[in-house]
Amino acid sequence: MAGKFAESEWMAGTWLAVEAVTGIEKKDLIARPNLEIQNEKAEKLQSIFDRMQKEEPIQYILGESYFRYLKIKVNPAVLIPRQETEWLVDLVLAKVLNSEAVGVDVCTGSGCIALSLATERPKWKMSGLDFEENALEVAKENNVNTKGGVNFFHDNALNLKHKPQPLSLDFIVSNPPYVPYSQADEVENQVKMFEPESAVFVDGDDSILFYKTIFNQYLSGLKNGGWFFFEIHPTSEQLLQDFLSSFLGIKFWFEKDFKNLTRFLMIQKQII
Repeated sequence: MAGKFAESEWMAGTWLAVEAVTGIEKKDLIARPNLEIQNEKAEKLQSIFDRMQKEEPIQYILGESYFRYLKIKVNPAVLIPRQETEWLVDLVLAKVLNSEAVGVDVCTGSGCIALSLATERPKWKMSGLDFEENALEVAKENNVNTKGGVNFFHDNALNLKHKPQPLSLDFIVSNPPYVPYSQADEVENQVKMFEPESAVFVDGDDSILFYKTIFNQYLSGLKNGGWFFFEIHPTSEQLLQDFLSSFLGIKFWFEKDFKNLTRFLMIQKQII
């Protein structure tokens, strides 16, 4: 074990660092256990390990992260993509059957969701919005680097300026801020110290504010049979169920993640 990281996390970060500094992939490094690293590169590696000891995420140190099939730029303006969110993309791909679907990624951050969907379904028309200009800059750079063809634009998920036309969208996907400040003590120090607070925590007492607002603002824009896909906090399930149960003309489901925690919400607008 090293520093304050779990051993598996430290080892994963170590491999990423060594690959980045040496330019040699992990499989090749394993095959060359006696590889000598030049002094300059060794010093660079030591500098990275020193920063990791202070809990700085390796993705921010290197300025990049992997999400599904993409390598994307990340910095402290955006969340580091996580495995759970890859599952959110899987849900979208499984449920949206229109080969030329139109979708919006709300609170897009680095753009990893929108870009994955756009590159894995090239005929889909994807847009992504975020309130934070610094985050949008990262998303737009990733758009160029991945040739994603996504339309990224500035807007406020809680007060949309660019409202959708009625019945114009096949789906909305979102991983909005969802951790209540009351549960901040349960969040890893690494997240609290380095990742953007506005993308992690819900401001105020209403922990499902983003879900309610996104749902209300986009429901009329969904085609009949269209979908909402959300990543959620496990403790929000009952609150969301109570909120959605009052609406007619929709069906909704909760899905668990690989830790068996309720992590995803799918809502389908019924065909009239």
